[in-house]
Amino acid sequence: MLRVSPDGSLRSSDDFGVNKPCFAVEIKCPYPGNVYKPKVYYELPHNYVPQILSEMSVLVTNSIIFLCYSLESTIYFGADFDSMLWDQIMTRIAQCYGKANSKCPTKLPSDLKEFQEKMKQYCKDSIQLIAEVPSVVAKTCGHDEVSSDKNDAKCKQHKSSQPISTESCTVSDLNKTVYEIMETVKEAYGLTRHIATEVIVYLISDLNRSHLSERQHSVPIGYAMKGYSMTTGVMRYMVNDILEKCYHGGLYVPVISFDGQWYTICSFRKQRTTYNTSADERCV
Repeated sequence: MLRVSPDGSLRSSDDFGVNKPCFAVEIKCPYPGNVYKPKVYYELPHNYVPQILSEMSVLVTNSIIFLCYSLESTIYFGADFDSMLWDQIMTRIAQCYGKANSKCPTKLPSDLKEFQEKMKQYCKDSIQLIAEVPSVVAKTCGHDEVSSDKNDAKCKQHKSSQPISTESCTVSDLNKTVYEIMETVKEAYGLTRHIATEVIVYLISDLNRSHLSERQHSVPIGYAMKGYSMTTGVMRYMVNDILEKCYHGGLYVPVISFDGQWYTICSFRKQRTTYNTSADERCV
């Protein structure tokens, strides 16, 4: 006998009275046990796999909703049933505890690491993080928790003292939300991108490159922040973009020069085919 205790289940209102649920439900609160770690799971630990598969099995459903929460947010995972993996788990349980005189194992099985890899692969293939939403926090109402004036006073219905307001969402609200999402994505990109190590400056000048004290021989027309490593292909796209903008602005640029580390721009095409015989010889 295997005891399984799901935290709940969800059933469809269209099939009211039918015992078979649509989803099993399991709820965890990792916090405050996780010190110096995220308060919620963003990847489901593989040690929960036997538990969620057993709950789906006893409730005869193919899906489970796994929730983990903190005071600030709640994570919603969705998982599907894997009959082959569950059969392997049941076989292991029967081998350990299926006998009348079964005892708790004193050593780990030899293929434990291999089986753990199967559970980790199940977490990658069959478990999906659906959403992270703000947690709903209960607030105390204005009634006394216990009143002695009636015998059933402690069973009376408690309602919130705060008035219920109906909110409507307008198109301007949606536009504001989309704009805030875009700004958040830009801010997140700025926080996670690599720190620049160099600056690339694009200069434009005439063919004579003459220099006088009252006249500069070149003028900066663009710049970019360079990271730890940048490929020639990226540099090629940047140069092409500068040349196109100059052309549309009425400037024809017949010649370009650049640092020696980008020499492959003039030796290879975009498709990595060579321009001339000397480049072919260097590739041999």
